[in-house]
Amino acid sequence: MLQLILPPVPEKAALLYLELGAPPRLVRHLQVVHASALMLVDGLARCFPDLAFDRQRVLLGAAIHDLGKVLHPEEIQGPGHLHEINGPGLLEQHGLEASLARFARTHGEWEGEGIEDLLVALADMVWKGHRHDALEQAICRAITAHSGVSDWQAWSVIDELAEAICFKLSGWI
Repeated sequence: MLQLILPPVPEKAALLYLELGAPPRLVRHLQVVHASALMLVDGLARCFPDLAFDRQRVLLGAAIHDLGKVLHPEEIQGPGHLHEINGPGLLEQHGLEASLARFARTHGEWEGEGIEDLLVALADMVWKGHRHDALEQAICRAITAHSGVSDWQAWSVIDELAEAICFKLSGWI
């Protein structure tokens, strides 16, 4: 069977996986979403070098966003939002600052959030081949507001990146 070689997650995330006893399926999901986020931030940096966002926060957010599922293991393979409610508190209890722990909530409740939160939410969707028009439009608005490019330019880059990630990563869990 072919194995996808994924880039290493941030050390903080890897330590949390161990400390929280995250099951292998959850860890693999977090690694894949991190890889998706890496493709997104690298692509955005190439296309919009003046776009201001914190690359490291996006990558860590992608690598820890679902760790609340250790409290709600039924949500690892099934639906549910309890991990989004309880995740930030769990992460804070384990030493993660609130400004980073928030990704456990905002990956599901991204409306009105900043570009880092939007990118984590998108990374969590596109790896599995899902597209979300409202989320992608919110990212495009953030890009145009910060970089001055047209809506069309922003959308064409987001569309191309999302399609590339869908093609490369979907089906690898």
